[in-house]
Amino acid sequence: MSAPGRVEDLYRELAKHRVGEAINELRNTPPECLAAHTARALEGAAGALACATATYASPDGPVAQRLQDLINGMIAAAASFEHLADAAADNTRRRN
Repeated sequence: MSAPGRVEDLYRELAKHRVGEAINELRNTPPECLAAHTARALEGAAGALACATATYASPDGPVAQRLQDLINGMIAAAASFEHLADAAADNTRRRN
């Protein structure tokens, strides 16, 4: 393995660790708030990825297209979670 590959592996492990930290934080989130928090996180990630794509990727290149596909997927997932959050809030209001 080359040195750059090892560095990439270290960054991947760091990212996995941070994902684990995020999961642990979200475990403390009340279930009725989890969908809204998830939507916000996905929206933030899509925004960050869009900015990074605009800054670092060639606009018409294959990398930009792959990243745009990821961004679109995050936006669609965020919308689904937002809808779920609204439905959960409606159910909570009806029960009270």
